[in-house]
Amino acid sequence: MTQVIFYLSSFVLFNISLRALEISIAYAVWSAVVMAALAAVGMTFLGETVNAAKVIGIVTVGIGTVCLSAQSAGA
Repeated sequence: MTQVIFYLSSFVLFNISLRALEISIAYAVWSAVVMAALAAVGMTFLGETVNAAKVIGIVTVGIGTVCLSAQSAGA
């Protein structure tokens, strides 16, 4: 049941994000944030290895997300 709640919540939150962002930007940002969050959860709680490449990748995704969001807001 928890999975269903989170799955439905993701649709609701994505729908809310579409009010402020173009769909092309919103989808890219949403996908990037989810992937970075999953990687961070895996390393933090599931014992996955932490290395420089993973951390740099997550930071890069974060920077890219901020850039896309700022570009969309300024357009």
